[in-house]
Order: sequence, then structure tokens, then C-alpha cells
Amino acid sequence: MASLSYGRASAVLAAGLLGIVQPHRAAAEGAIAVGQPKDVAKDGYAYAYSTGKADTDTARTEALETCRKPGSGKSDQGRKLCKVVGTFTGECVAVALDPAAGTPGAGWAIGGTLKIAEATAIARCKSTAGPGRGDYCKIDNSRCDGESK
Repeated sequence: MASLSYGRASAVLAAGLLGIVQPHRAAAEGAIAVGQPKDVAKDGYAYAYSTGKADTDTARTEALETCRKPGSGKSDQGRKLCKVVGTFTGECVAVALDPAAGTPGAGWAIGGTLKIAEATAIARCKSTAGPGRGDYCKIDNSRCDGESK
């Protein structure tokens, strides 16, 4: 009987230590960086986010560096203006854009669920889209950090 109790105690101790050593997925860190010129229609837009990072500094650095790199339709002017605009832990991030070239609609959001983040990003995009363009705003990209949904 003593060896059975010792075995259970060892298993509980090992499980506890494993939890200390491995980062908890729900506590993952994320960040979003945005480069938004005054005239998005003329000068474009840039953004990037990172999720699932071990700490906030790593998330911030990755989001900012990725935002500043060329690619994925990011404008040169937008990339120059990239800055971290938000960090989050166990939440979701979304970016909405008006997909037509030369239009000003752009919005981003962080929310407790993907549905909230996406709805808020769409609302922000619509508020900047200009006359008759609000309904064209679409989610360009979204993701949840940790175990959020």
C-alpha cells in the first residue's frame, strides 16, 4: 500500500512540476502593430500581430518587426509608421479593411472572443471607410491567443 501511495504522490508531484516548467496556453501573450498614415486612401496601411508568445516583450517585438517588413499588401508609408497599438493575454485580435484600392476603410480590435474582436474591427473600419464604402469592410485577418475563441 505504501508503494501505491508513493506512486500517486510522485505522479502528482511530476504533474505539478510540468505545469510550472511549461507555459500555460491560456496565458499566451499577443500584440498588434499598425502603421496608419493620415490619408489611408492615398498612402495605404500596414499591420501585423503576433500571438502565443511567452512574454509581452517578445510579442511586441515580433508584431513590430513583421509590420515593418515588406509584403502582404503593406504600403511603404504604412510600414514606416508601424507602432505597437495593443497587447493582450488570452484574447483575440482582428483587422478589417475595405479591400478596394484607394479607399480609407481600416480598423483593428482586441476582444475577449473572436466574434467581439471581429465585430469591433468591422465597426472601426466602417467609421473610417467614407461615404458609401462602409458595407465593403471585411475581416482581413483574425486570430485568438491562448485558448480564447
